[in-house]
Amino acid sequence: MNIYAKKGTKVVFKFPENGYPYERKTAEKYLRVGETYTVESVIIDSWVSSVELQEIPNVRFNTVHFAHLVDVSEEQSLTKQNELLRKTCIELTEENIRLNREIDLLRKDGPVGYASWYDAAVAERNRRVSVEEQLKLIKELLDE
Repeated sequence: MNIYAKKGTKVVFKFPENGYPYERKTAEKYLRVGETYTVESVIIDSWVSSVELQEIPNVRFNTVHFAHLVDVSEEQSLTKQNELLRKTCIELTEENIRLNREIDLLRKDGPVGYASWYDAAVAERNRRVSVEEQLKLIKELLDE
C-alpha cells in the first residue's frame, strides 16, 4: 500500500506472510485475507510504517500486509494500458530491428549509383556548386 495513503483510503489485506512474526500474529488475529479495510491513519517511523484501520481502532498493522484497493474499472484500464504498452514496445522493437538492418546495409554500400556515402555527398556538392554558378550567370545576364 502507499504509505502516504490518506484517511478513508481503501486497502486490502493481501500479504499475511509479510512483516515480522509478531506483526503477522496481530494481523492473523484481527484481519481476514482478501477483506477490504479503511485507513484511519498511517504512522511512518524510521524503519517501519504502520496503519490504523477504521474497522479495528487502536491496533496498528504493518503496511506491508496491505495492497491499495483497485476497483474493477481501474484494473481494466490498467490492463488495457499495459497491453497497449506491450504492443507498442514490440512494434518499436521490430521497427528498431528493421532500421538497424537498413543502417547496416547503408553503411556497407552507398546509395544506388555510388560506391560510398562519401562519393554520393561529393557528387551532390558538385551538383549544387554547378547549379549555383549557373544561377549566378543567369542573374548577371538579367541584370545587364
